[in-house]
Amino acid sequence: MSEEFDIGWSNRTSKDLEKIERYLKENASDLVAEKVIRALFNAVEPTRTQPERFPLEPKLKKYGNYRFIMIWNYRIIYEFTGNQIIVHRIVHGRQDRRKWLRSIK
Repeated sequence: MSEEFDIGWSNRTSKDLEKIERYLKENASDLVAEKVIRALFNAVEPTRTQPERFPLEPKLKKYGNYRFIMIWNYRIIYEFTGNQIIVHRIVHGRQDRRKWLRSIK
């Protein structure tokens, strides 16, 4: 049996999810919002047993083992510390990359 790692969610990630959900409810539907939020959570699950499965985030390489998962237009940024996974941000592809990178460093 392979080792399983804990997944932690930063406070900033909680705010990101709330913002995504609110936007989708206002501009799509409750059903779409629920589907997207569930898919974002599910996309992180494979890191529990394969934390290095996804590629390194090129702009954060020098700061640690930061990786990203792409799902639709969303980028999930997480860090593998060696004993746990920490999800730092979930951002839309159109967001200013420099801004959200600063929030992680």
